[in-house]
Amino acid sequence: MPRRVAFFGATGGCANACLAYTLQGGHSAVALVRRPGVLREQLRKREIADEMVESQLCIVKGDVKDITSVAEVIANGGNGVDTIVSGIGSPTPQFSLLRPLTTTDPGICHKATCNILDALKDSTNAASTLLVVISANGVLNDSPCDHPLALLPLYAWLLRGVFDDKRAMETELMKTKPTGGYVVVRPSVLGSDPSKGMQAVREGTTEQPVQGVVEAEDRSALCSQGFPITY
Repeated sequence: MPRRVAFFGATGGCANACLAYTLQGGHSAVALVRRPGVLREQLRKREIADEMVESQLCIVKGDVKDITSVAEVIANGGNGVDTIVSGIGSPTPQFSLLRPLTTTDPGICHKATCNILDALKDSTNAASTLLVVISANGVLNDSPCDHPLALLPLYAWLLRGVFDDKRAMETELMKTKPTGGYVVVRPSVLGSDPSKGMQAVREGTTEQPVQGVVEAEDRSALCSQGFPITY
Protein backbone atom coordinates (compact mmCIF):
# COMPACT_ATOMS: atom_id res chain seq x y z
CA MET A 1 0.00 0.00 0.00
CA PRO A 2 1.31 3.51 -0.79
CA ARG A 3 2.50 5.26 2.34
CA ARG A 4 2.87 8.88 3.38
CA VAL A 5 6.22 9.31 5.13
CA ALA A 6 7.56 12.37 6.98
CA PHE A 7 11.34 12.82 7.15
CA PHE A 8 13.43 14.82 9.59
CA GLY A 9 17.18 14.99 8.99
CA ALA A 10 16.66 13.99 5.35
CA THR A 11 20.04 15.36 4.25
CA GLY A 12 21.87 12.94 6.58
CA GLY A 13 23.12 9.61 5.28
CA CYS A 14 20.59 7.21 6.84
CA ALA A 15 17.44 9.27 6.34
CA ASN A 16 18.57 10.40 2.88
CA ALA A 17 18.96 6.82 1.69
CA CYS A 18 15.61 5.90 3.22
CA LEU A 19 13.96 8.85 1.48
CA ALA A 20 15.36 7.76 -1.89
CA TYR A 21 14.04 4.21 -1.44
CA THR A 22 10.68 5.62 -0.34
CA LEU A 23 10.31 7.62 -3.54
CA GLN A 24 11.53 4.75 -5.71
CA GLY A 25 8.94 2.52 -4.06
CA GLY A 26 6.15 4.77 -5.26
CA HIS A 27 5.35 6.29 -1.86
CA SER A 28 4.83 9.99 -1.09
CA ALA A 29 6.99 11.91 1.35
CA VAL A 30 7.34 15.25 3.07
CA ALA A 31 10.70 16.44 4.40
CA LEU A 32 11.71 19.25 6.73
CA VAL A 33 15.14 20.64 5.79
CA ARG A 34 17.03 23.86 6.30
CA ARG A 35 18.50 23.82 2.78
CA PRO A 36 16.09 22.45 0.18
CA GLY A 37 18.67 22.85 -2.61
CA VAL A 38 21.06 20.48 -0.84
CA LEU A 39 18.37 17.81 -0.56
CA ARG A 40 17.44 18.12 -4.23
CA GLU A 41 21.07 17.76 -5.27
CA GLN A 42 21.55 14.71 -3.03
CA LEU A 43 18.54 13.02 -4.60
CA ARG A 44 19.88 13.72 -8.09
CA LYS A 45 23.13 11.99 -7.10
CA ARG A 46 21.05 9.00 -6.06
CA GLU A 47 19.52 9.07 -9.55
CA ILE A 48 16.11 10.23 -8.34
CA ALA A 49 14.56 12.13 -11.26
CA ASP A 50 13.40 15.69 -10.70
CA GLU A 51 9.97 14.66 -11.96
CA MET A 52 9.70 12.06 -9.21
CA VAL A 53 10.72 14.63 -6.61
CA GLU A 54 8.12 17.12 -7.86
CA SER A 55 5.30 14.57 -7.93
CA GLN A 56 6.01 12.58 -4.76
CA LEU A 57 7.98 14.82 -2.37
CA CYS A 58 6.94 17.97 -0.54
CA ILE A 59 9.96 19.86 0.81
CA VAL A 60 9.33 22.19 3.74
CA LYS A 61 12.04 24.68 4.62
CA GLY A 62 12.51 24.98 8.36
CA ASP A 63 14.25 23.76 11.49
CA VAL A 64 13.36 20.73 13.60
CA LYS A 65 13.84 22.90 16.72
CA ASP A 66 10.80 24.91 15.60
CA ILE A 67 7.75 22.92 16.68
CA THR A 68 5.51 24.87 14.29
CA SER A 69 7.55 23.61 11.34
CA VAL A 70 7.56 20.08 12.75
CA ALA A 71 3.77 20.15 13.14
CA GLU A 72 3.39 21.43 9.56
CA VAL A 73 5.33 18.46 8.22
CA ILE A 74 3.38 15.92 10.26
CA ALA A 75 0.08 17.52 9.21
CA ASN A 76 1.22 17.22 5.56
CA GLY A 77 -1.27 19.70 4.19
CA GLY A 78 -4.12 18.10 6.09
CA ASN A 79 -3.44 14.63 4.71
CA GLY A 80 -1.34 13.48 7.66
CA VAL A 81 1.38 10.81 7.51
CA ASP A 82 1.45 7.17 8.56
CA THR A 83 5.21 6.94 9.15
CA ILE A 84 7.80 9.36 10.54
CA VAL A 85 11.54 8.82 10.02
CA SER A 86 13.98 10.91 12.06
CA GLY A 87 17.67 10.76 11.24
CA ILE A 88 18.65 13.85 13.22
CA GLY A 89 22.09 14.03 14.84
CA SER A 90 24.98 12.94 12.63
CA PRO A 91 28.37 12.73 14.42
CA THR A 92 30.79 15.61 13.83
CA PRO A 93 34.50 15.69 14.81
CA GLN A 94 35.74 18.32 17.23
CA PHE A 95 39.06 19.24 18.86
CA SER A 96 38.67 17.46 22.19
CA LEU A 97 40.52 14.55 23.76
CA LEU A 98 37.58 13.74 26.03
CA ARG A 99 34.84 13.96 23.38
CA PRO A 100 36.36 13.82 19.88
CA LEU A 101 32.95 13.34 18.27
CA THR A 102 29.85 15.41 18.91
CA THR A 103 26.82 16.58 16.95
CA THR A 104 26.62 19.91 15.14
CA ASP A 105 24.04 20.97 17.72
CA PRO A 106 24.61 19.17 21.06
CA GLY A 107 21.38 17.71 22.40
CA ILE A 108 19.64 17.97 19.01
CA CYS A 109 18.43 14.34 18.95
CA HIS A 110 16.59 14.81 22.23
CA LYS A 111 15.24 18.24 21.28
CA ALA A 112 14.03 17.03 17.89
CA THR A 113 12.36 13.95 19.32
CA CYS A 114 10.55 15.98 21.97
CA ASN A 115 9.18 18.30 19.28
CA ILE A 116 8.13 15.40 17.07
CA LEU A 117 6.37 13.68 19.97
CA ASP A 118 4.60 16.90 21.01
CA ALA A 119 3.46 17.59 17.45
CA LEU A 120 2.41 13.98 16.98
CA LYS A 121 0.16 14.09 20.07
CA ASP A 122 -1.91 16.82 18.40
CA SER A 123 -2.10 14.97 15.07
CA THR A 124 -5.39 13.40 14.03
CA ASN A 125 -3.42 10.37 12.78
CA ALA A 126 -1.41 9.88 15.99
CA ALA A 127 -2.86 6.44 16.74
CA SER A 128 -1.81 5.06 13.35
CA THR A 129 1.52 6.85 12.82
CA LEU A 130 4.67 4.79 13.34
CA LEU A 131 7.72 6.75 14.54
CA VAL A 132 11.17 5.53 13.45
CA VAL A 133 14.33 7.10 14.90
CA ILE A 134 17.98 6.46 14.05
CA SER A 135 19.98 5.78 17.21
CA ALA A 136 23.29 3.91 17.48
CA ASN A 137 24.68 0.49 18.28
CA GLY A 138 26.02 0.41 21.85
CA VAL A 139 23.84 3.20 23.24
CA LEU A 140 22.02 1.17 25.89
CA ASN A 141 23.87 0.29 29.09
CA ASP A 142 21.11 -1.66 30.86
CA SER A 143 20.43 -4.39 28.30
CA PRO A 144 22.38 -7.34 26.85
CA CYS A 145 25.38 -6.22 24.83
CA ASP A 146 24.47 -5.49 21.20
CA HIS A 147 28.07 -4.93 20.09
CA PRO A 148 31.43 -6.76 20.44
CA LEU A 149 32.96 -6.18 23.90
CA ALA A 150 36.25 -5.22 22.24
CA LEU A 151 34.56 -2.04 20.99
CA LEU A 152 33.35 -0.96 24.43
CA PRO A 153 36.41 1.23 25.28
CA LEU A 154 36.23 2.85 21.84
CA TYR A 155 32.52 3.58 22.20
CA ALA A 156 32.96 4.95 25.71
CA TRP A 157 35.64 7.39 24.55
CA LEU A 158 34.96 8.23 20.92
CA LEU A 159 31.19 8.41 20.95
CA ARG A 160 30.39 9.42 24.51
CA GLY A 161 29.02 12.85 23.60
CA VAL A 162 26.90 11.50 20.75
CA PHE A 163 25.63 8.56 22.80
CA ASP A 164 24.53 10.80 25.70
CA ASP A 165 22.19 12.59 23.30
CA LYS A 166 20.94 9.32 21.78
CA ARG A 167 20.27 7.91 25.26
CA ALA A 168 18.22 10.98 26.18
CA MET A 169 16.27 10.57 22.93
CA GLU A 170 15.52 6.91 23.62
CA THR A 171 14.54 7.65 27.22
CA GLU A 172 12.03 10.23 26.01
CA LEU A 173 10.57 7.74 23.53
CA MET A 174 10.18 4.97 26.10
CA LYS A 175 8.62 7.38 28.57
CA THR A 176 6.13 8.83 26.10
CA LYS A 177 5.32 5.63 24.16
CA PRO A 178 3.63 7.12 21.07
CA THR A 179 0.30 5.43 20.44
CA GLY A 180 1.13 4.45 16.86
CA GLY A 181 4.22 2.54 17.96
CA TYR A 182 7.88 3.29 17.54
CA VAL A 183 11.05 1.73 16.17
CA VAL A 184 14.59 2.49 17.32
CA VAL A 185 17.22 1.68 14.71
CA ARG A 186 20.61 1.08 16.36
CA PRO A 187 23.14 0.55 13.55
CA SER A 188 26.82 -0.11 13.97
CA VAL A 189 28.65 0.81 10.75
CA LEU A 190 26.52 1.60 7.71
CA GLY A 191 27.96 1.61 4.21
CA SER A 192 26.80 2.37 0.70
CA ASP A 193 27.34 -1.12 -0.75
CA PRO A 194 24.49 -2.72 -2.69
CA SER A 195 21.70 -4.19 -0.58
CA LYS A 196 22.01 -7.88 0.32
CA GLY A 197 18.24 -8.26 0.41
CA MET A 198 15.85 -9.44 3.09
CA GLN A 199 17.42 -12.91 3.09
CA ALA A 200 20.42 -11.40 4.92
CA VAL A 201 18.25 -10.23 7.83
CA ARG A 202 18.35 -12.15 11.10
CA GLU A 203 15.90 -11.45 13.90
CA GLY A 204 16.41 -10.77 17.59
CA THR A 205 14.97 -8.69 20.41
CA THR A 206 16.22 -6.11 22.88
CA GLU A 207 16.55 -8.90 25.46
CA GLN A 208 18.41 -11.17 23.03
CA PRO A 209 20.16 -8.94 20.50
CA VAL A 210 21.94 -10.18 17.40
CA GLN A 211 25.24 -8.38 17.06
CA GLY A 212 25.96 -6.53 13.86
CA VAL A 213 22.79 -7.40 11.94
CA VAL A 214 19.14 -6.42 11.87
CA GLU A 215 16.96 -7.28 14.81
CA ALA A 216 13.25 -6.83 14.43
CA GLU A 217 9.84 -7.42 15.90
CA ASP A 218 6.59 -7.33 14.00
CA ARG A 219 4.57 -4.15 14.01
CA SER A 220 1.75 -5.56 16.14
CA ALA A 221 4.24 -6.10 18.97
CA LEU A 222 5.64 -2.62 18.47
CA CYS A 223 2.23 -1.01 18.67
CA SER A 224 1.19 -2.94 21.75
CA GLN A 225 4.47 -2.85 23.69
CA GLY A 226 6.57 -0.05 22.26
CA PHE A 227 9.62 -2.35 22.03
CA PRO A 228 12.64 -0.83 20.32
CA ILE A 229 14.15 -2.56 17.29
CA THR A 230 17.90 -2.85 17.09
CA TYR A 231 19.81 -2.77 13.82
